[in-house]
Amino acid sequence: MTLYYPVDDQSRIAEIRRAADRIAHEEGLDENLRANACLVATEICTNLLKHAQRGEVFLFSLSERFQPGVEILAVDRGPGMSDIAACLSLYTPNWTKRQPHSAAPMK
Repeated sequence: MTLYYPVDDQSRIAEIRRAADRIAHEEGLDENLRANACLVATEICTNLLKHAQRGEVFLFSLSERFQPGVEILAVDRGPGMSDIAACLSLYTPNWTKRQPHSAAPMK
């Protein structure tokens, strides 16, 4: 099963979350995995609206090709990142230094 949804309004978020849950249920996923699929769908839609103003989400049932699961694909045509290295440096931790929330350096 493949479902397509335009993401052009906040009201689409709940609709796509419910569709992801329905596919997860039909795939036989347990409650925790269903909740994860719903969370991912919500985050993807929220990020599309926040950063690209619109986009599309495709939901796929994986059992047709592999094993039970839900694949969620987001596509947008937003402004993109003009300096990818600078964007990544904001989120790439320096693992050689102790993190403020950690008791020991991470390796």
